[in-house]
Amino acid sequence: MTTLSTKRKGVNPFDGASSDDNRRRKTTHGANPGDWKKKGAQAHGGRSNGAKRAVRSSRKSQKRDDFILRNANDIKKTADATDYETDDTYGESEGDGTAYSERIFSQLRKDGIAPPKWPSDPGNTSQKAAMAKFREEYKNYRDRARGSLMRAGLIDDPDKPKRLEDAIVFKGICDAMCPDFEKITRITEFDVQSAEKDARAFAVTSRMVKKLARSAAGQEAPLPMDVRSTASLRKTLDYLIDDLVQTDDKLATMHGFLWDRTRAIRRDFIFHSTMTPEEMLDQVYCLETIARFHVTSLHLLSQAALKPEDFSEQQEIEQLGKSLLSLMFAYDDCKPQGVVCQNEAEFRAYHLLFSANKPNILEDVQKEWGDSRFWTESDDIRTAVSLVESLQNATDFHGPLGSGPSMAVSGAHRTYFKIVQSRQVSYTMACFAEIHLGQLRRSALQSLKKAYTRPRHAAKDITPATLNRFLYFDTEQQAVDFAEQHGLAFVDGESPSGDSRRDDNGLYTSESVLSS
Repeated sequence: MTTLSTKRKGVNPFDGASSDDNRRRKTTHGANPGDWKKKGAQAHGGRSNGAKRAVRSSRKSQKRDDFILRNANDIKKTADATDYETDDTYGESEGDGTAYSERIFSQLRKDGIAPPKWPSDPGNTSQKAAMAKFREEYKNYRDRARGSLMRAGLIDDPDKPKRLEDAIVFKGICDAMCPDFEKITRITEFDVQSAEKDARAFAVTSRMVKKLARSAAGQEAPLPMDVRSTASLRKTLDYLIDDLVQTDDKLATMHGFLWDRTRAIRRDFIFHSTMTPEEMLDQVYCLETIARFHVTSLHLLSQAALKPEDFSEQQEIEQLGKSLLSLMFAYDDCKPQGVVCQNEAEFRAYHLLFSANKPNILEDVQKEWGDSRFWTESDDIRTAVSLVESLQNATDFHGPLGSGPSMAVSGAHRTYFKIVQSRQVSYTMACFAEIHLGQLRRSALQSLKKAYTRPRHAAKDITPATLNRFLYFDTEQQAVDFAEQHGLAFVDGESPSGDSRRDDNGLYTSESVLSS
């Protein structure tokens, strides 16, 4: 039976959870570049994630239009602009228009509690004193609001422990990209990024996006106004991807900002203790888009010409894995509610390929997924299975005890590359497959060395061209550099005609031979 909402067990909204979903199962068992930003065509009354758009109140629809309009107007502002848009009209004082939000603000109105008015031009550095005073006033408002909501039983008292099943329902109601109190705090502390400023280098409140805040001892529990609603999280992500990174060449400069803000989006979802089917689809949409962002960043920013100084492949892979794990849990939460996720098979295929090095991964996912249609109807999953199988080899042992691959081993290095080269493999699938290329090339290089080495002499039959037929680099020089990084070298001898085997640029020619 499908219900209107589901309570997510195991997530305490006040426990300062990390950006990834830390839930555990009760039982465990042993295209084209730029597609990552494209949204599917939406039919009238439909959504890109396959859900039907629910009928909402005109008030909330108007607020969403205002959200988009404010961002568009901000982008068009010139350096001569003097008026600032603040959120005392659009932000916390109205919430997100849901019944839960109405209960929160009805209680505050009943107790005569309202947020103070914003100063004019809050982003201007000349308003430093006014903003500092405003921050203290806002702290007093928050203390009064917290006390009122706890007395009314609308939020839990963090100082009074209780059983998880007895916890009060908690949801975010902030309908802006950044809660008001964070805007005030960051403006007064001069913690505003360039993407959140105008041409005068002053903070624009409607451009500010909530940053990632890690848990710390003594940190106060969030109020519902401190956490964004699922609809706001979706709008925020669309703004980050569609407005700030309109083309791939902007990714390098904006990556650090998006990397932090997308983690904050994932963290906000954790605070929602219940979700309606529509909200669950918003969560799935965001996690899918964030996963595409991370894997595309891995592909584009790993290139030397585009790589920013602060880019770390290891950290990108870590956040990609956490995003995929949270997404798998989100899919599992949707099933009992009868919520259909249109891209589930595609992203389960990505998760399978991403986890290819886990022992017995194919057997495990067949037990965990429990849906035969993934294996019989999805070309993406069949492609991922083929790639995982072609990664297996007899020399690459992995696992806590160093156990070998559990399936038949073929050492099909070239099969993996040929699958990735196929036009039927999507751009995103190829980006996921690229994660394993280093491992695959090391295995191929080891096999070549063993096959061509003579008892007393090094291999003399492998030229750069021959090597690259197995390693599939873009250039032969990249293959030579890769071999040298792994303790092999090409001999710079002379050809039979007496000419050097290096070209005019000092690079090895096709006549150079490999020496171990």
